Amino acid sequence: MDKKDAYLWLKSIDKISNNIIDKMLKNGLKVEDIIHLSDKEINEMENINLNIKENIVKYKSLAYLDNIKEKLRERNIKYVSIEDNHYPSKLKNIYNAPKLLYYKGNINLLNEGLSIAMVGSRKATAYGKHCATTISSKLSEMNINVVSGLATGIDSYSHMGCIKGGGKTVAVIGSSV
Repeated sequence: MDKKDAYLWLKSIDKISNNIIDKMLKNGLKVEDIIHLSDKEINEMENINLNIKENIVKYKSLAYLDNIKEKLRERNIKYVSIEDNHYPSKLKNIYNAPKLLYYKGNINLLNEGLSIAMVGSRKATAYGKHCATTISSKLSEMNINVVSGLATGIDSYSHMGCIKGGGKTVAVIGSSV
């Protein structure tokens, strides 16, 4: 199993956070070897909550992982782990960077050129919508990528303005696609 799949498997298990993964790796484990541990070895891991250990044991199956991968393939969803070359370099250096990103489209946009994030109210005023559209359109005309959250309101108007200006836009959502 490669590291990317190991992160996919772990992140699919309830209550497995970046901090839990870091604790497991501090125990001297390699992320790709965790799925192959015996139940006893999992239960002997230090600083890991018993409920989390039970969840790991419960979902410790390559068939479970294959099922997740198939569902992603059916929806044309790709994923990248923090250890992959395609992982956005700008994200690697933030505090508690996500161990796994799900994406559709061209993830390399996050590494290309200058990007600016635009966010705002979901209950945007007409003036706010106009500003978001105008600013993002002008930024895209200057080859600046617009990154936003895809929520209704300012986020979506930022994306629409960027597209209107012929630019590249990236939507970041707080959950898996």
